[in-house]
Amino acid sequence: MSESNKSTAKSRRQSSIVEVVALGNIHNQSELAAALGEMGLEITQSTLSRDMNELGLVRRQNAAGEYIYALPEGGNMLSPGGLRKSDEGIDGVGGAVNGGAGGGVGSMGGFVGALRNNRISVKSIEFSSLFAVIKTAPGFANAVAAVIDENNVTGVMGTIAGDDTILVMIKDGFSQRQIIHALSVHIDGLK
Repeated sequence: MSESNKSTAKSRRQSSIVEVVALGNIHNQSELAAALGEMGLEITQSTLSRDMNELGLVRRQNAAGEYIYALPEGGNMLSPGGLRKSDEGIDGVGGAVNGGAGGGVGSMGGFVGALRNNRISVKSIEFSSLFAVIKTAPGFANAVAAVIDENNVTGVMGTIAGDDTILVMIKDGFSQRQIIHALSVHIDGLK
């Protein structure tokens, strides 16, 4: 498949994901995959996860108190490809996530606007042995974790993110001070 066809297929797939999620009744990835299957789109779990991450989908409580997947704040989506790594951070995004002045997603509202306006910030970080727990605003832990993972932060093996909490696995031999310093290069609010 040519790069052009891959891009078109990805764009179509991501548009379909947005369409399904906008209906407001998707509780988990299995339901989303099944709905996409009914639309004639067979998708692997890893591709679905990647697309959801790139689109900036979040989990929110609906009126019934159930957690569902939703579009980012204001319904505005990130551009296909999501946040982009650069030598200076994330292209086009300022505020809670440091970044260069590149294009990419900088002009988008909603989610990216919240990043730019510093409404999404790290609330706290606590350490326990080789782990750190970072608290964020509800719905934004995945975005902050993606920044950490995409930038291969020194001393960090990886992250696992929930709605507002990130578990950071720390490599042996790194102090809390070193980890905070390494993370603060990419994320505002860490001290």
